[in-house]
Amino acid sequence: RGVARDGGKAVSLYRAAAEGGSAVGLCCLAVAFEKGLGETVDPGRTAELYAKAVAKLQELVQEAEGGNSMAQFQLGRMYNLGRGVVKDMVKAAELYGKAADQG
Repeated sequence: RGVARDGGKAVSLYRAAAEGGSAVGLCCLAVAFEKGLGETVDPGRTAELYAKAVAKLQELVQEAEGGNSMAQFQLGRMYNLGRGVVKDMVKAAELYGKAADQG
């Protein structure tokens, strides 16, 4: 809304997020390579990016389960928004609560 679609710009932002370690950025970049959105379709690169996203998400889950409040908050946000995971408001609230309990 209010901004013209720009696949190249979107891919640039996804790439920056992925390079910053974002599981969601990795997933979005994988979709770009999978569907040819601002990038050439590349099944090999797609698989590589999805694998990195899964590993990053597993890391975040482990940190959250280990009591890391920032990881709990970030994972809760992902569940709240349905970004990189299936939207689950109950799980989001649980994770937000754990993070809040720690300050």
